[in-house]
Amino acid sequence: MGIRLGPSVDGDLAVIDVDRPEALSEYLLGILETWSWTVTTARGFQCYVRPSASALESAKGLWWGDFLAQKSFVMGPGSLHPSGILYNALPGFGIGEPPALTPELIEDLGIEKHTEPGEKGDG
Repeated sequence: MGIRLGPSVDGDLAVIDVDRPEALSEYLLGILETWSWTVTTARGFQCYVRPSASALESAKGLWWGDFLAQKSFVMGPGSLHPSGILYNALPGFGIGEPPALTPELIEDLGIEKHTEPGEKGDG
C-alpha cells in the first residue's frame, strides 16, 4: 500500500524515513522512537509527522535517511518490501494526530539546510 505525502484533505503529512538509526544520537533516537505514528521498515523506521512551514520539501540523502514530504510516496504499514520484510505499525499507530515537526527537530536532523550536525549550511 502506498501513501501519498504532502497536501491532502486532512492537511500536510510527511515522513522522517530513518534508514540508518545508528547514525542518530541517542537523544534524537529517543525522541523519534517514542512517537506513536511509527512504522518499522526493512532498514529502520518511519515517523509520520505534520511538517512545518520551513520543512515542506523533501530532503533526500541526509546522513540518517530521508525526509519525505510533498510529491513523495512511502510504503504504508502492512506493505511487503521486496526484501521480504513487512512494514509493521508500532502500537498506537494512527491514534490521534501525527506529531508536529518542531523547529528544533528540523535543525537537529538537518532537514532545512541539508547539513550534518556541526556543519554550517548555505541553505
